Amino acid sequence: MQTNLDRAKIEYGGAKLDADKAGKHLADALDKIKLARRKLAEYEALLAAQQAAMTITSSYEGTFSSRVALGSFVRKGHLLGSRLN
Repeated sequence: MQTNLDRAKIEYGGAKLDADKAGKHLADALDKIKLARRKLAEYEALLAAQQAAMTITSSYEGTFSSRVALGSFVRKGHLLGSRLN
């Protein structure tokens, strides 16, 4: 009987240790999720800024034709399109 009681105590101690480890792993996983969300928010903000910088506006209303091929390198002030009438 004593041997069974000792085994049960050892198993209980092992289970308690496993439960403590699981709690730590959960806390670590939650910290990783928080860090990933923070990085994602930073990248989303960067992407939004880049997307806003790529918006093309014109001082004229109407239809325009592109004068630059998709993927072409352009510099500031480069003529991108012409007005169709």
